Amino acid sequence: MKAPVQRRSTATRSRGGSNSGGFDGANEPTFEPKLPEWKAGKLISTLEFERFKLRTWRSFREHTNRWPILSICFHYASYSAMVAGLALFFQLATKRGWSGFESSVRFGLGLLFWFVADELGTRAARKMDWKLFGKS
Repeated sequence: MKAPVQRRSTATRSRGGSNSGGFDGANEPTFEPKLPEWKAGKLISTLEFERFKLRTWRSFREHTNRWPILSICFHYASYSAMVAGLALFFQLATKRGWSGFESSVRFGLGLLFWFVADELGTRAARKMDWKLFGKS
């Protein structure tokens, strides 16, 4: 029987040639787009962000031999919650007859809440993944 072939990933290699790739365990790297959003468009920026997340999760897997399940689940659950929140906002705005200013204030507060909850939840999920799988 043949020995298993080891895969070499270049996705996490830095320019210096080490395999660390800036991996910091419980702390997720920050996303820096290659092109400004006005130049690339929203779809291209979104796809670039999703590729970044996949590279980050793959790097976690290379260091721990496990996928960061909690981070992945929270990432897509937060998108689902955002879509559900938007649907609920529009339903309530039309049902209760909010004025333009009132709708704007409520939308802004909801958006602020979602951004804060998404950021804190992403950090917590990453740290929990690291606690559960990082010591193997």
